[in-house]
Parts: sequence; C-alpha cells; structure tokens
Amino acid sequence: ALGHHRDDLIESLLMSTLYSGEIRSMPPKLLTQDKRHIVIRPMVYCQEKNIIEYANEQKFPIIPCNLCGSQENLTRKKVKALIQDLAEQNPKIPANMLHALSNVRKSQLMDFELWDFKNLEEKLLLASESEVENALNEEPFDETYTNKEEVISFNPG
Repeated sequence: ALGHHRDDLIESLLMSTLYSGEIRSMPPKLLTQDKRHIVIRPMVYCQEKNIIEYANEQKFPIIPCNLCGSQENLTRKKVKALIQDLAEQNPKIPANMLHALSNVRKSQLMDFELWDFKNLEEKLLLASESEVENALNEEPFDETYTNKEEVISFNPG
C-alpha cells in the first residue's frame, strides 16, 4: 500500500500532460510489471490537507519524504502551486481534475489506439437514427461537477 492521495494524482496528471505529452496519472490499483504484486493507493480520494489534519488530531508523527518531489524548486512543487492558484479562482478544479481521470471520452482525444478515426465515415453510414438522436441529446461537460469530496472530507467534530 502506498500513501498517494488526491493531490498527488492530480499533480501527476498535470505534470505528465505538460512535461511528457501524455495523459496519465496513478491508478488506485496497479499490477506490477512482473505481475507478482498489486499496489494499492487507498487514499486517492483524500485531500492532503485532510490527511495532515487527521494525523495531527491523532498525534501521528509526520515523516518527511524527499523521494516524491517535495524538495524546493522541483516541478511537482511548481505544479502544486499552479493547482492551488487555479483552485483559489474555482475551488472545484481539483475535484474536477480527479473526476476527469475516471471520465475519459475516448472519441474526444487524438489517440488512434483508443478511437478509430479512419473509419468514421463508414460508421456514420451505419449509424441508426436512434443512435444519432442519442448522440445529439448527450449532456455537455458540467464545469460544476463535485465528486465525493463532501462525503470523504475529514471532520473531527
């Protein structure tokens, strides 16, 4: 089990997009490359501030980790500050970014392995009238999406 939390996942998503040109982050469960172990991240829905708050409430020792990019002037620290700045303008941005990791619209991306762009014309000809109607009535992206944050938020009272 690893201690990655919500903030780690969204920072990783933004870092991989901006600096690696990939849309990826860290899954809650992962089969290791040698297929001998399953790595779990049980705190992916928990905010870092809530974990710190809970640890302080329980008087757990906080052990600093210099392996995860928390050192000064590193990219993760800069990305974390960027997300905090964005969240000051719209507090739902971190929750929306986490939600985006489980709400992938393959047809809205450019990955040819995920979506068959070459044969769209053929699919158009084969689409039934009801499929076309369903596609036209699909809900647009909702900027105000809120995830399970209210349910999961730490509240010692």
